[in-house]
Amino acid sequence: MTWREASASALAKQQFDSERPQGDLQNVTLSEGNHTRAAVAVTAYAGWYDANGSGSYECRHLFVQVAPAFVADVIACGAHVRGTSTPAPDLRRAQDQAALRLGVASGP
Repeated sequence: MTWREASASALAKQQFDSERPQGDLQNVTLSEGNHTRAAVAVTAYAGWYDANGSGSYECRHLFVQVAPAFVADVIACGAHVRGTSTPAPDLRRAQDQAALRLGVASGP
């Protein structure tokens, strides 16, 4: 998900205030090798239901300032399992890597 004309911090705060957050907003630094990127992390619940039942997931949002007027929200969700990290560590690593590799597309 992407937004224009906004800041990562403002969007994270807006998401935090409008959802069912778990924990606090966290300023994080993603890194891989010598590449680093700042992000704002928000973890919130998401629910689903259909004719056969319902359930909940925990979603970790990483709000990343890709350009001065362009923010991306990299989302990872996993089933809520009491006492464990959600989303799972391997999914969080993949989310971090995706957020690190974001760049503004250039046109011809």
